[in-house]
Amino acid sequence: MKTETVFYYILASCLSLLLISGCSFGPQMLQGVYQSYNDRVRATADEELLLNIVRLRYLDTIEFLAINSISAQASFNVSFGTEIAPQNSDSTLVIPELNYSDRPTFSFSPQRGAQFAERLVEPIKIDTLAYLAASDWPIKILMQLLVKEINGIVNESHGDIANFYKIADTFGDLQKKHKLLIAFTEYQKPVSAPIEKSLLKASDLISAAEAGYSFIPDTDGIHLRLSQPKPQP
Repeated sequence: MKTETVFYYILASCLSLLLISGCSFGPQMLQGVYQSYNDRVRATADEELLLNIVRLRYLDTIEFLAINSISAQASFNVSFGTEIAPQNSDSTLVIPELNYSDRPTFSFSPQRGAQFAERLVEPIKIDTLAYLAASDWPIKILMQLLVKEINGIVNESHGDIANFYKIADTFGDLQKKHKLLIAFTEYQKPVSAPIEKSLLKASDLISAAEAGYSFIPDTDGIHLRLSQPKPQP
């Protein structure tokens, strides 16, 4: 009787402990795995970019891989076994067994084709540069990396790169001293042909407003145009 009491007491204690910890196993697992994969994906992308920069330096073919999906399956199994002590002993040994497995699956695809080539050589829009600068990116570094020319001063080794860097340094100093403000104004971009006012109904105005559009007067002052607000640096 004593042996059975000790056995059930130990078994109940172990089960209670596992149930309590099991309730938080999923969230804790997600937190740890998510952060690890996020850091590794970012580091891998940085390493890939650096590798391709070196390849370009030596006129080698560049290659980019896109991570299409990451699937991680984790399992946690608990089992118990018992071992009866020798006949002269009145104790029973409880043997817990814990099994954990992690099976990640990755899907990659090479970045090739005309569309990818166009993205590599496509000029960066001034809006993109302004957004990055407004997000506290150093304007000096952005200009050195993304701007090719300012008023005829070329950002190239065979050009007037020293003067270009002076301009970038000036903008960088102004940004540090909070004397350089990059803001965005909103303007209305017409997206339709002129429309007669008499043809518009109240429902048209409501539908346009719900979709983020509005009607603005045309240059002739008689017709209206459907327009969409656009931010402009």
